[in-house]
Amino acid sequence: MSIFEQPTTCGCNKPDCYFCWLRDKVYTTTSAISYGNAKRTKDIELCDILAEVSKASGVPIEDIVGRSRKEKIRIARQMFCYVAHKKKWSFRKIRNVINRNHATAIHSCYVVKDMFETKQQEYTSLGCKLGII
Repeated sequence: MSIFEQPTTCGCNKPDCYFCWLRDKVYTTTSAISYGNAKRTKDIELCDILAEVSKASGVPIEDIVGRSRKEKIRIARQMFCYVAHKKKWSFRKIRNVINRNHATAIHSCYVVKDMFETKQQEYTSLGCKLGII
């Protein structure tokens, strides 16, 4: 059973609770995303980007926002930060979703950009699946 299917440890279901907000926001979204053809970035929510990166990478959402540093999870997290920043979201809002500090979100964008330039296989294949390359 995933973290989003069971009650949160706080059990509060308040809108300001991070886990309650993320569970409700991610799994109730229905908007379709087309990264390559999206003209208005404000229509794309961060939870939509998170769900799309999760689907493309095969990494569950709870792992992307979790504390693991495994390579596959790290790459998905970094790609989420990169795509969200390209869609004009602030690092402050991005870091709130992944539950990290803003320096991590900034560093992730630089890493993904460098990996695209050096054509690293893991990053370019995920970028192609997301339609950003």
